[in-house]
Amino acid sequence: MTDAAVRATDAPARRPAPTPRRRAGLLIATAAGVLGAVFALLRHAAFHTEGYDLGLNYQLVQSYARFQTPHADVAGAHLNLLGDHFSPVMALLAPLYWIWPDPRALLLAQAALMALSVLPVHAMAARRLGGRAGALVAVGYAVSWPLQNMLAFDVHEVMFAVPLIALALDALDRRRDRVFLLCCAGLLVVKEDMGPLVVMLGVVRLVLDVRHATPAGRRAGRRAGLAAIGLGLLGYVVAAMVVIPALSVGGGLTHWSYDSLGPDMPRALLSVVTHPLHAVQLFSTPWVKQGSLDLLLAPTLLLCLRSPMLLAVLPLLAERFFSSQPELWEPIYHYSATAWPIVVLAGVDGARRMLSRWPRMGDTLGFGLLGSLVVGICIVPVIFPMWAMANGGLLRDVRHAQPQREVVARIPAGTCVEAANNLIPHLVTTNRVSELGQLDRAPDFVAIDLSAGRSQAVRATPQRTRDRVRSLGYEEVAREGDLVLYRSPDYRGPSAACRP
Repeated sequence: MTDAAVRATDAPARRPAPTPRRRAGLLIATAAGVLGAVFALLRHAAFHTEGYDLGLNYQLVQSYARFQTPHADVAGAHLNLLGDHFSPVMALLAPLYWIWPDPRALLLAQAALMALSVLPVHAMAARRLGGRAGALVAVGYAVSWPLQNMLAFDVHEVMFAVPLIALALDALDRRRDRVFLLCCAGLLVVKEDMGPLVVMLGVVRLVLDVRHATPAGRRAGRRAGLAAIGLGLLGYVVAAMVVIPALSVGGGLTHWSYDSLGPDMPRALLSVVTHPLHAVQLFSTPWVKQGSLDLLLAPTLLLCLRSPMLLAVLPLLAERFFSSQPELWEPIYHYSATAWPIVVLAGVDGARRMLSRWPRMGDTLGFGLLGSLVVGICIVPVIFPMWAMANGGLLRDVRHAQPQREVVARIPAGTCVEAANNLIPHLVTTNRVSELGQLDRAPDFVAIDLSAGRSQAVRATPQRTRDRVRSLGYEEVAREGDLVLYRSPDYRGPSAACRP
């Protein structure tokens, strides 16, 4: 054997180059991540991000990075946030704080996780419908209104749920039960309400192979489905009935808003079963609920209705539409993001079931998703916040945010501050900061936006806060339009106690 042959034999095996289909998925995901990151950073530069929830989650990640009890001054310095929402997954962002202690790092992480969810969506769509249809579906998914609204509303723990749900459904489709169960386990540490979703994912696994699998396949499906159902039930009980009541101030679920059904989950479920007409009426009225549901399902041309995968969306919709909180019914905010990969991949599965009769159904689904973007921008542009970046409105907002930048620049680092909601994310890296009236000590500076609404924390108007600080002897030191900065009469300079 020649030396060249020996060297060739000893050389490590090279990884196969990515296929054109995989390269297409990576390209779409990368483009989506870059677009989402630019959009999120521009919103931050325009002072559209807020203390609730970017400032709060930055302080939460900061506490994890310092190996402290999870807390945030924005929510109340002595509140254990695991008693508010069970989201230990946020601890995974602590290394970002060590690298770059800035709230913009969280915005970039959210954009990256959103882009990550594109990969399993593209993989399943391309596998089931073909390469071109898969690319169309992936692009339509990535630029959709649910994901745009997630990126447009600060940072939330559900950014981890979106790729995990997409990965779980792709694993279901490939019958990769180990990956499926790992994704289910991951969902349980995202938020306390993921348990019912995991239960329903288990139900989907049970029904997928009822007709077509071999006996061995049906047994594997039963094992995986029952395991997911057990995981979901256990996860919900531990998070919502043990951890949160033990750590919350009131000793119960902090965000329970289903008193029209019952005081807790078991009795609420019993009410749905024993009074189904009342449940249907509550789920479907007022009309805004139906509008949100239509906006969610229509982009798939209702093909999602042909797939058992759509069953997984039921707990997410029930959580929103049975709630007494009107903001949960709206198509804005981040509440539709977790449902979106389920709806799209159910649409892919539904389109696959029709390929024998309509071979172009995959392309039709992709064009439907993209067409909904164009039609939606024309009819309801408010649910497509990236349109403000496309039409130049967001850049104008960045230029017009000079008053906010001036006020932030007037606040010395290392001081305790109570600030208007949209100023908080720009102060968390240099100051101990909270909402107006929320700090657990007398603030050195109070920054008020007289044009803003009531405070998230104490429901006080800015005008009432202004009157309060004036009565305490605070001196006005800066005014930029509706923004007013007051300094404490006892202020003696920065202090270690007021460092973030």
